[in-house]
Amino acid sequence: MNILKRVLFMLISIFFILSNLLFYTINFKEYVNFRIFQITSTLLVSEVFFWLMIFYTIRYFEIYKKRNKKRDIFIVEVLFLVGLIGLGVGRILMQSSPYLNDLILSNIKLLNSIGWARVTFLFASIMFFCYSINIRNSWLIIISILNFFNAVIVWLDFDTVPSTLIRVGVGALSIGYLFFVRKSVTEDEDNEEEKDDSNDDEYYEIEYSDIKRIEEK
Repeated sequence: MNILKRVLFMLISIFFILSNLLFYTINFKEYVNFRIFQITSTLLVSEVFFWLMIFYTIRYFEIYKKRNKKRDIFIVEVLFLVGLIGLGVGRILMQSSPYLNDLILSNIKLLNSIGWARVTFLFASIMFFCYSINIRNSWLIIISILNFFNAVIVWLDFDTVPSTLIRVGVGALSIGYLFFVRKSVTEDEDNEEEKDDSNDDEYYEIEYSDIKRIEEK
């Protein structure tokens, strides 16, 4: 990965941190509903870009060694992003307008939808933790643990100061992850190199036998 991409991804992490710090101020300042809508919408956008960046770098740096596990990685990513977006939309609706908040609380279907989004995000966070353990990257493991605690707090309906500070910590750790992580050689790449070497050996053996046959003639 070139320096430009690393800098771009670090800027995404900083954007994620600043969006969470801005959301943090909602707990201590009185904002008009439209301003809260802007803050929560910005937070959702930053979260989506942040986790897309994390999943991209995992695929670039730390791909699973076995090809048959790539489908599992895709499932984790899809569930995680679906839960994240559902969680963010619910946060926007419930915090940016008292009217919408009362409407959701009085409608069982809407309330269940938000609840299922939180459960999906919690389940995907557990899968992401197992995913990180298999990759064996210490930065990623710590990020996944903090994200799991964030998912639990949000699931318990405490998406306030504690969850915001945890997300800020995740953003800070991601900068270290982007700075120190290096691309690893996968088993597939090793196998391809071995195949290339074996093909070269076969070529030289064939070429040597042809030369020997010509000399005998």
